[in-house]
Amino acid sequence: MGHNAWSRLHRRRAWSRNRPASVGGTGPLGSPCPPARSSDPPRAASLLQTQPGLEPSIQEQEPASSLLDLHLTADRDVATVEGGVVLASALTGQARVTGTRRGMLILGMETADGAATAIEDFPLAKLCCSRFVAGARMKLWWQMPRWGSTSHDITPETQFLLLELEDGVYGVVLPLIDRRTFRGTLRYPRPDCRPGHEDHMVLRIESGDSDVCSECWDKAVLFAAGTDPYVLMEEAVIVAAECSGTAKPLRAKTLPPTLDSFGWCSWDSFYSTVSAQGLDDAVRGLRAQGTPPRWVVIDDGWQCTQVDAAYRDDPLKAFRRGNGEESSTNSRESFVEGEFEALELAARGIPAAGSAGAMLREVRSSLDPEGAPPIDAEMMALQKTGGLATGEEGRRGRHLWRRPFVISLTLDLLGYVGGRITGFFSFLLIMFYQNVVDPAPTGSWPARLWTWAALRSLREPLVQFMADSTNFTRRLTSVRANSKFSSPRARPEDVSSGAPADLASVVSHLRSVHGVAWVVCWHALSAYWSGVSWESPGMARYAPRLVYGAPTPGVAEVEPSAAWNPAVLGGVGWVGDMGALFEDMHAYLAAAGVAGVKVDAQAGVGFVGHASGGGAAAAARAHAALEASIAVHFPANLAVNCMCHSTENIYAWEGTALARVSDDFYPTDASTHRPHVAACAFNSLFFSGVAHPDWDMFQSEHRAAALHAAARAVSGGPVYVSDSPGRHCVPLLKRLVLPDGGVLRALRPGRPTRDSLFLDVCCDARSCLKVWNLNPRGGVLAAFNLQGSAWDWGRRRYRTHEAAPPPLPARAAVRDVEPYRGAPSGDRFAMHVDGAEGVLVVDAAGGVDLQVPSGGAVMVTVAPVVTSPDGQVSAAPLGLANMLNCGGAVRDFHWQTSPENGRPAAPQLSVEVRGCGTLLAYCSREPGRAYAQGVQTNWWWKEGRLEVSVPQGDGASTQTVVIAF
Repeated sequence: MGHNAWSRLHRRRAWSRNRPASVGGTGPLGSPCPPARSSDPPRAASLLQTQPGLEPSIQEQEPASSLLDLHLTADRDVATVEGGVVLASALTGQARVTGTRRGMLILGMETADGAATAIEDFPLAKLCCSRFVAGARMKLWWQMPRWGSTSHDITPETQFLLLELEDGVYGVVLPLIDRRTFRGTLRYPRPDCRPGHEDHMVLRIESGDSDVCSECWDKAVLFAAGTDPYVLMEEAVIVAAECSGTAKPLRAKTLPPTLDSFGWCSWDSFYSTVSAQGLDDAVRGLRAQGTPPRWVVIDDGWQCTQVDAAYRDDPLKAFRRGNGEESSTNSRESFVEGEFEALELAARGIPAAGSAGAMLREVRSSLDPEGAPPIDAEMMALQKTGGLATGEEGRRGRHLWRRPFVISLTLDLLGYVGGRITGFFSFLLIMFYQNVVDPAPTGSWPARLWTWAALRSLREPLVQFMADSTNFTRRLTSVRANSKFSSPRARPEDVSSGAPADLASVVSHLRSVHGVAWVVCWHALSAYWSGVSWESPGMARYAPRLVYGAPTPGVAEVEPSAAWNPAVLGGVGWVGDMGALFEDMHAYLAAAGVAGVKVDAQAGVGFVGHASGGGAAAAARAHAALEASIAVHFPANLAVNCMCHSTENIYAWEGTALARVSDDFYPTDASTHRPHVAACAFNSLFFSGVAHPDWDMFQSEHRAAALHAAARAVSGGPVYVSDSPGRHCVPLLKRLVLPDGGVLRALRPGRPTRDSLFLDVCCDARSCLKVWNLNPRGGVLAAFNLQGSAWDWGRRRYRTHEAAPPPLPARAAVRDVEPYRGAPSGDRFAMHVDGAEGVLVVDAAGGVDLQVPSGGAVMVTVAPVVTSPDGQVSAAPLGLANMLNCGGAVRDFHWQTSPENGRPAAPQLSVEVRGCGTLLAYCSREPGRAYAQGVQTNWWWKEGRLEVSVPQGDGASTQTVVIAF
């Protein structure tokens, strides 16, 4: 037996003995369309507050000045009014201009025969661009960038196009959501299109519910043009959100307070075995290394959930009853443990990021994945069979053994052997799926055969497999925490102890003992992966009903496995009035001291939309309820939107301001890390109009950690890890995290530089990705060599296509930092390459040449050179050389003079510094003294490079460093 049955049985007896005795449309813009045959969702209450603008040291162009007015020409071309630059030609006769916003064109569509329909494909127009970058869903949950030049390069479920046009003009095409019900997407031309439409990109409009139909749509697609691609994308997305939903501009939202602090998330460290003791161990370990997390995300695993009763019994049920056993989960736990150990054979060879890998992700966690200790298969089995219950429900869920030890042990062993046998057959089925079904083209015989079998003969075995091995068929049974959070010392094995949850004591412990300022708890938009349990008495007040999911045709194209995912096979316990559920859940969390929520699985709501007015309408109602509850219970707006890359989610974020912009960090799938960074950068183009991008957690001891750390440093988003206790790369963490738990966050969402926008930075074998951002008094660039692995659109998986790509050259230029693009040629800038010894001074057209290693990154800091009032000294404070985002440490600087003994004033440069270490600056001449907080400190100068020692302060957020000449 893989784990000692005797010790396991003795431990169960001990748990039983030690249990306590008791446990307490907006209006249409053109001619009106008839209303859709469903009602519009209610609006969420707004919690918006205006944010202060950027620091005055950074001067930028007014957004409107770079936008260009568009019109529809007599030849039905979409073109700029001034200059006549064409975005798209030969616009279909079924399209009409229904409105304009800030020079952008909003087009409506109508069916050719006037018949109402729930889904329609329109040949829209021919693209007239040299290149484009698109954002298209490649999974139900996520979007990836894709590059091309013609309509035939557009994949299904494309949600934005950024076009490179002539004369320095850029264009944007954004499909909209009409009446918050009919969602638009773009795709390649239909094979059976009418003559003359062979090169027309197709606009698909669908409600997701066959009973919700229309014959015309006033707000179907938006065209926009401008000379600044970043302003253009932001402003176009803002207008698209106004037309499609309730999302407000990011600049009008309150950013969560966690952004400027270091965080830790439980997921890749513990998966669903997370417990209060695990939180304590992880946070304690990071504090001990001098990198204290100031916020903690308790990911999936804290809630009370259970599979349906039909899937809780083990194969020895009849035998147990014949021997007098009443209702035990113990032999079932042995069965699942045996099944887990057998499934490890399959998990070793299946990428974690694929559809099969998602089902085996927690099984893989027992294989000692890189960056995390193995999670015991026995412990994982306990999580799947223990009910994740609390209080009396937990006590009922686990039987106190009544039979003699020999019978109990026999049942235990038989359950384990039965699990191994079942796991072996599951292994064979998984390998067939992985190697035959998953890579098969949509509509091919393996895909059709598997779909037929999964919905019929294999349905029950597949749901049972999911119930045994995953969380995806589990449903919420209580809004309270489970027994793993009954005290600050509760452990994973307490999952079925029946101890009452005391989440408040766990949160209080993290705050008082470890200095954690904010605790965030995870939940799904549907409450849990498969919704709410109608079998749980505690959930009856929400009147859940079972809805079997159904993917839209577009989602089924990009992810065929959506046709047999858990929501389809096992159904979702859907609550019609999500407001009451969110109110109770969030009130409980807030009362326990929890400061916010991470709301996952958002795109899955579209699966149940077919039974409730369509995916967009269902998502709008769910988000309205969510946003209203967050506004009441989490006033700091600490909310993370996740697994959310459908426009039906994105355009519904009225007040929440933070969103994950990429597929997960997968510790065990080496092919995912490079495309992960590319996805974050390019998706930030799209998201940054309405949400601040979150580039996800990572693990500091992972072999790709340096790549991820540089990406987080330039991202402008939150910096957090999922390190397991005792598994840290401390030198790397200290380049991101200050001693007080702060981070040097850049000011804006990090986005690709202009010369990277239209390059396939993962597959063209020659291009680096460059990302730019701003600091309070300078800029930052990062160059990434991401060649070698990418998302394979044909095979629908991440794939390494070149095992050892070579280093690549790149040039980091001053004008890559957008606000410096229009700097006068006479302006000078200091540039510092991370890890290099020298400081380079260049004019506004200058730059520095780099060599970027495969899978690596190079950080470059850019700062304007300023001259003292007397013209004697030129200087540029660059930042803390020991930090990755060096320039983020310079909060402000100015020249000052101090006459001494009647002599002329000597120039002094006063710099406000966040953090400690070595302040790096360019100085044209050697200084005489340097001070930190008024105390003389060490400094070193050579050939323009100045280093000043900045000791750790006394708790002040910034220190004043004075350099006297």
